[in-house]
Amino acid sequence: MLGRPSPRPALLAVTAAATVLALSACTGHGEHAAPDPSATASSAVGVFNGADTAFAQGMIAHHQQAVEMAELAAQRQAGPQVAALAARIKRAQEPEIATMRMWLAAWGQPTAGPAHGAAHPDTGMLTDAQLNKLRVASGADFDRLFCELMIVHHEGAIAMAQRVRADGASPQAEQLAANIVTAQQAEIGEMRALLRK
Repeated sequence: MLGRPSPRPALLAVTAAATVLALSACTGHGEHAAPDPSATASSAVGVFNGADTAFAQGMIAHHQQAVEMAELAAQRQAGPQVAALAARIKRAQEPEIATMRMWLAAWGQPTAGPAHGAAHPDTGMLTDAQLNKLRVASGADFDRLFCELMIVHHEGAIAMAQRVRADGASPQAEQLAANIVTAQQAEIGEMRALLRK
């Protein structure tokens, strides 16, 4: 005699999913809570719009420049506090680049938008002249210039994140944008404190 199907497998699946979500919410410890690219790729094919696409395309280019700036700290004899901050920025933003690339692939969108997706006037992207100036600075001069330029760069990222929070449709993009705002506002405060020393 066939009985009714047991609800146990479905209950176990729901419980497992809830556990994964709960564990994923417990990351961060003062840095960007960088999303796991493999976990977010499967959920990225949900709702999205042009604002989400522009955000991912623009923020990839924006993060790539921040990583380039951060890598200079090890080469230009940065002080220990700036070197540590630069390492944190690089460690946080590289996984976010991978995550946004996966979103765009899942959405069927190119990685780079018009002018590499970061052409909006308030993105804080550095000019070639500014980057070249940072590349030749060293020691205390590098520390000061790095903080000054990265503050402007971070302010641009915050503006980009706030735009997608207002205009986007993707929950994943909204969450990453919220993380960026929180983390980069804290880093701006840290850099302003370093400049006052």
